[in-house]
Amino acid sequence: MVRRVKEVAASADRLNQYQLLGEAGRGSFCRVLLASSSEGSHAVKSFSRTELQRSHVARFDAEGVRTVPLGVSLEEELRILSKLSHPHVISLQEVIDDPRHDSIYVILEGLPGGQLMDWKRECCAYSVASAAAGSWGSAVQDCDSRDSQREVLVFQEILARYFCRQLAEGIEHMHRQSVIHKDLKPDNLVLSRPIPADRRCVRVLGLAAWPQLSGSRGCSEELPGAELLQLLREHALQVKIADFNSAEECAPPRCLIYDAQGTQHFTPPECFLGSDLGVPGKPRDMWSLGCVLFVLLFGHCPFWAEENNLLLQLNILSDKQVEMPTGGPELSAAVLQLLQSLLSKDAAKRPSAEGVLQSSWLK
Repeated sequence: MVRRVKEVAASADRLNQYQLLGEAGRGSFCRVLLASSSEGSHAVKSFSRTELQRSHVARFDAEGVRTVPLGVSLEEELRILSKLSHPHVISLQEVIDDPRHDSIYVILEGLPGGQLMDWKRECCAYSVASAAAGSWGSAVQDCDSRDSQREVLVFQEILARYFCRQLAEGIEHMHRQSVIHKDLKPDNLVLSRPIPADRRCVRVLGLAAWPQLSGSRGCSEELPGAELLQLLREHALQVKIADFNSAEECAPPRCLIYDAQGTQHFTPPECFLGSDLGVPGKPRDMWSLGCVLFVLLFGHCPFWAEENNLLLQLNILSDKQVEMPTGGPELSAAVLQLLQSLLSKDAAKRPSAEGVLQSSWLK
């Protein structure tokens, strides 16, 4: 049961029992603070009560589109988070809501590893978080628009498998609760701790001639599978699904959704086509998982059109299946087959989260 506290004692560096350690970032409607307490580390989202009442967001259902106060949307997000309890879903710990105070505080478990990968605008691709990349030393070059190599840091297949299994388990739990996330992407997937500082966990890819890759560069040989997995377990490395502001609890078993909310590069074709009857929500998340897996392995999004949303939608809506890059490190046939099935333009042909866990690549 999530604790709800009606009294707040706040100062510049203190919030009730939490020691505030500084600002981690800002969202569209909140500040995110790092904090610690006797229970461990935390992330604190601070919302302005005035802004929650004044701002409105769109909601879509079988009756069409409507606008609701941001505060109503936040309460729905908190309700959804409070019913989810899984090792690979971020944990909501407490809500501090004192009517006499302008701020509402949402306390989440602290995940010091940061987001799974960072978006590198200069490269139009994702790369392993810059803070972690530094530990690989000269094997990694920062992405730079002047660098014709356009290099990014991506995961070896065995590490991508490790994360994909955890994400599929988290998604399976959400879907059993009839919750559709609708915005799965590397930015919304958070690590329990930084990636182990071992160059053999990653590889460097050059994307200048995409979809022709330049291959790995400057990394050591891979650890044997069992040895690498032992390293990850020793670090208790976990990825967790976060940011449920677009999520919906839908009526089972079809869990219909009525919008294309979320990030377009990770949104499947049926959501852009739209339907007054709605589209099944679970395949929407599975498409996004396929996009995430593609990014873990290649850095690039499977469908891309820079600063042109219409062209991006046309690429996703076309009959052409996703093009697998060539010239890079050799990947197993099993992972390529799973990618093709998750990124099927036909929603009915995508595997469920349970199906992914039963795939030959993860078994």
